[in-house]
Amino acid sequence: MGKLRKKTIVAGPLVYEAIYPLPNPRDSRAARQGKKNLTSNAQQRMNLKYQWQKLELLMAANFRVGDIVLSLTFDDAHLPGSRAETMTRVKQFLKRLRELRKPLGSPTKYIYVVEHNHCREDPCFTPVELAQQGRYHVHMILNATGRDFADINKCWGLGLIETHLFELGRERSYESLARYYCKELSDYVGARKFIPSRGLVHPEPDCQIVDSSETLIPPNGSTVYDNTGTVRTEYGKYQFVKYLWPKLIEKAPRPRKKKGRRVRSGKRK
Repeated sequence: MGKLRKKTIVAGPLVYEAIYPLPNPRDSRAARQGKKNLTSNAQQRMNLKYQWQKLELLMAANFRVGDIVLSLTFDDAHLPGSRAETMTRVKQFLKRLRELRKPLGSPTKYIYVVEHNHCREDPCFTPVELAQQGRYHVHMILNATGRDFADINKCWGLGLIETHLFELGRERSYESLARYYCKELSDYVGARKFIPSRGLVHPEPDCQIVDSSETLIPPNGSTVYDNTGTVRTEYGKYQFVKYLWPKLIEKAPRPRKKKGRRVRSGKRK
């Protein structure tokens, strides 16, 4: 069968892997075409054709279990009239948040999207989201510091805030959040669907030449999201696998709990 090309993308705990045949100068026309078909099938899984795939890897490379997922909405008194005005309000919010975090020495990492249309018939949306039909609002993932909820409330002040800690599993994943963030079409041609902070890690693919006996096997205990199995033909084989590896998962700081005061009921004897 000859050698195989192995392509890997590691983004935090999320791993994409594919193997596919390499061309050989001595291949016949039929063999070249057969290998090309196998290669095309594998590469289609790795080419990050869709916006949500790019966002998924960017989230996985930079955000952890326990980071903050939030939705920022506007009340009637502060309702923006355009996408540009909404982004200005968000930038002001992030500037105030960075100032609060500055004494902690903690950076502010985020990715956010601006939305303003939803489909009322979609059962996935909550009553709060449906109430935002036609109103600009913001979805964001933000790195945690341990004192986030109070700081976020202090810095926003323009409407309601919904927050929860980011979780990972089969139902809740980087993919599900990325798809949710990319569900709405851009307001105008050329607009980016998501806005990341500066300095985020952008995962890059790694390519190796491996023996034809190579098979992709997700590590024990990993959560497998996609696995084609090994597809074999007379011209070679290809395989694609996507999984979450628990050993790579780091947890963000948890919110601090207020300590209660201890009151003595009497003197010691």
